[in-house]
Amino acid sequence: MNYFNKVLLLICFAASILVSFLRGALVDDRVSTLKDCDGCYQTLVWQSDMWMLLFMLLLLFFSACLKNYFLRVVFRLATASLLAFHWLDYFVFKTLSSRLYFSDINHFFDANAISEFWHNETGSYALLLALAILLLVGLFLFF
Repeated sequence: MNYFNKVLLLICFAASILVSFLRGALVDDRVSTLKDCDGCYQTLVWQSDMWMLLFMLLLLFFSACLKNYFLRVVFRLATASLLAFHWLDYFVFKTLSSRLYFSDINHFFDANAISEFWHNETGSYALLLALAILLLVGLFLFF
């Protein structure tokens, strides 16, 4: 495995840790106001996300160690879809203060609403950031 693939795998794993950290901070911010306990819920969220981080680490390990190109792409696609689901869960919780369930995907998948929310979150850098993410995902999957 070359250096570029190692960097892409580390970026993917760092992005999943970042989502877990952001979700923990968001849950702690929203729920700790109800109880007088700052920082109590952040570790609970991290504990609940550990199974997903472990599963993603295993997928990344298999995508790095396998010799077959098709199997590497399958494992990387599974990793990218799990990361996208986790990011979508974070944004739904940030917007609606509710968790994302598989049955809710049909309700919330509206391209106009997603693009408007994306623009509100990223500001004037929305297109540049989207292109950079698409480039990284393409390189991660097929390189």
